[in-house]
Amino acid sequence: SVAFDALSLNGVASSCVANATAIEIPEHYISLNTFPNPSNGDLFVVSNDPIESLEIRDISGRVVFEMKPQKNEIHIQTSKLKNSFYFLSCFINQEWVSRKIILNQR
Repeated sequence: SVAFDALSLNGVASSCVANATAIEIPEHYISLNTFPNPSNGDLFVVSNDPIESLEIRDISGRVVFEMKPQKNEIHIQTSKLKNSFYFLSCFINQEWVSRKIILNQR
């Protein structure tokens, strides 16, 4: 066990105190997981709340895939998309949440 009675950074005293075991999660936290990422085949998207709308955009911003699933778990067949870097955006609880995805199909 290690304890400190004072903390300074570059000679300046600090009163910063943090509890490393406490994790604060906002009341309306939206969880959005995409896997596998990078993907060499199909992509799975899972959220803690229903996904109202989903878009995949290429690096130029063009929408290459879209759907309105109204579900928490989605399976996307990516065989018609080229190997590249994409942005997946989901509309959940009146908010857009985005993730970077990489497709590297054989």
